[in-house]
Amino acid sequence: MPRILLVDSDPDIAPAVKRYLVWFGLDVDLAVDCQDAMPKLKSVKYDLIVLSVFSTFREGCAHLKEIRALPGLKNQRVALTGPEEPEFKDYTLLKKSDAHFINKYGPPSGWYEKIDMILRI
Repeated sequence: MPRILLVDSDPDIAPAVKRYLVWFGLDVDLAVDCQDAMPKLKSVKYDLIVLSVFSTFREGCAHLKEIRALPGLKNQRVALTGPEEPEFKDYTLLKKSDAHFINKYGPPSGWYEKIDMILRI
């Protein structure tokens, strides 16, 4: 069963997304921010980390770099999630960061399909 870490400070969205992903057969842990995520990342092997874009894509990519700087996480699969599709320049930044995007308010089946696609790569 794939293990996912969802890093999202939204107290309404994060638990709901977790419930749906667990229903789809994924093992999901929650963290409210990167500081909360770091101890989990040091002790648990995740197949995918989903980072909510806290304010800008640039900030999300900075958090991504922090995570990938940890020992053993250089090639960690990561997806950023936000309320709307990124602009072209942000997609370029995602590509350079070898990260994916999931629309935060997309349907649960859309989340699952995207996660399934990422894990197959």
